[in-house]
Amino acid sequence: MPSVCIPRKLHLLNQWIPENSGITKRMIVENHTMYPYLSVFYSPEMIARMDKYIDADAPDYDFEYMQIQKARRIRKDFLCFCPECVAEDEMLYGEAYWHRLHQIQGVLYCPKHRVKLENSRVEMERTSYHFRPASGFAVKSENWGTDSVGESYKEQYIKIAGDIEWLLNNGLTLGGAETIGIKYKDMYMGKGGIATVNGSVFRARFATEINAFYGKAFLDQVLSIGGYVKNWDSYAVASNSEHMRPLHQLLIINFLCGSPEAFRDSIYKRIPYGSPPWPCINKHCSHFGVDGIEEIEYKFDYHFHVGYFRCKYCGMTYRRRHPDQSFEEYSKWAVITDYGHLWESKLRECIFERKMIQKEILKEMQISANKLKSLANEWGLDVNANAKGIPTINPGDLYKKQVLLLLEKQPEISSNDVRELVSDAAYVWFHKNDFQWLQNLLTPEKEKVHWKEKDERLTSLFQSVYTDLQQNGDTRRRVTISYLCTLAGIIGSMEQQRIKNQLNLLPNLKHFMDSVLETEDKWIARRVTEIHLRYKKAGRKLRINHVRKDIHVRTKKFNFYKESILALMDELDKADRQ
Repeated sequence: MPSVCIPRKLHLLNQWIPENSGITKRMIVENHTMYPYLSVFYSPEMIARMDKYIDADAPDYDFEYMQIQKARRIRKDFLCFCPECVAEDEMLYGEAYWHRLHQIQGVLYCPKHRVKLENSRVEMERTSYHFRPASGFAVKSENWGTDSVGESYKEQYIKIAGDIEWLLNNGLTLGGAETIGIKYKDMYMGKGGIATVNGSVFRARFATEINAFYGKAFLDQVLSIGGYVKNWDSYAVASNSEHMRPLHQLLIINFLCGSPEAFRDSIYKRIPYGSPPWPCINKHCSHFGVDGIEEIEYKFDYHFHVGYFRCKYCGMTYRRRHPDQSFEEYSKWAVITDYGHLWESKLRECIFERKMIQKEILKEMQISANKLKSLANEWGLDVNANAKGIPTINPGDLYKKQVLLLLEKQPEISSNDVRELVSDAAYVWFHKNDFQWLQNLLTPEKEKVHWKEKDERLTSLFQSVYTDLQQNGDTRRRVTISYLCTLAGIIGSMEQQRIKNQLNLLPNLKHFMDSVLETEDKWIARRVTEIHLRYKKAGRKLRINHVRKDIHVRTKKFNFYKESILALMDELDKADRQ
């Protein structure tokens, strides 16, 4: 039968519940166990497995054990009751019954009657094995006292109890720990910059903000209930939210939105810079100071919302990090990350049509000399082309001379060599002005003699390493590039990554690796087959627990592959019988 905390042995209900009673297993799970509350820190896999467990006609003891471990984080030591609820139940039904809300850690008061809960004489541990009715013997004959905490914070605990009651009825609508954790990221950013745009929490800021919200004394008292782990705030991120207790989740949810219902229904949008349109800051653009920008790309850096604004008319992109600045302030100091096509066109006009010298260009374009030089090099322009008495230098002639000198030193060069050994500016110039000249001199990276020699050398090395592994090594390990590199003496992570990145340039090595490397599915199938053969030779029957012990993978991953492992074991058994 279902326990006070979690659904157990649901398959037996098929025998006990009449078909036309209108009572279903799902109704019992969602309305008479703590599962809806527990689902707040269930992963999507756990929720999906629960749905399968409810509908199954056979027990799943592994899943029941996993739930028991979860439930231990929320239950009290003794069954509790509200004296007012006991009197009310006896008047309405003739006897009292246990209320699931009263058995959850953090519920110190009955939210309906606003009175302190009392401990019964029934230990929570015993409810897993025996039915303990809420009789007068259990709740009246002897008062074992109440929790000593909570008296100074009655209203706060009544609020928590009310929210937990809401979660008991509606917790499944929050979508589980992963959905909750994903919502945390945006909401932390809106709550004073508690997290980065990637979801990493600034723990010191988080502690300051949440202590100020609840009061440190009250928060410490709540967190002491049930013997919580230290540094619980480190779990308050999307990737770790399923490891927190539901009470901790509730504290964060209330801190962010005031209630779990408001949290569920909230749709947070970051609009620190207001609504569109935003003005362009390019003085050469007709949309300067008015509009031109409809969308912002957001990033988060050092507690600041950083906005990237791109004018769709001139292409200029600028960056802001202070939302409260006026246009006059940020247009003067904003960082321009892309000057755009219109600004480049204006610069070309200054040089080629208006024949301006550099001093005139600086005044016209309102830019520093260093920045002008950098942009001119990037676009292959000479800002001194019109200077009197100064011989003009064609950048193309200079770049071609540099490429020819490089060819004298090494007969094979690629586009990457031009970028690295000449300059990025040179490559950009060729790409825009005379790429065919450069292309005639380039040797594709794959065709370089250097790569052919390296391919032969590394292929021979890894073939030897793999042969030795099969004969003398630990074949229980999955064959990966990293493992083979380690056996070959290539230990540094950078060196290993370089080989992975260069496989497309090493066709023989890539072909060899494709033939011997193991996917996780392939490796697990091989290990199960090896374990099966070992047990077969010893005359023993292989069971799933034997595989779990010998295969050496984590429980979560083993559970993920459990069905495929069982199917493979059945195939091997059938093959043995034939």
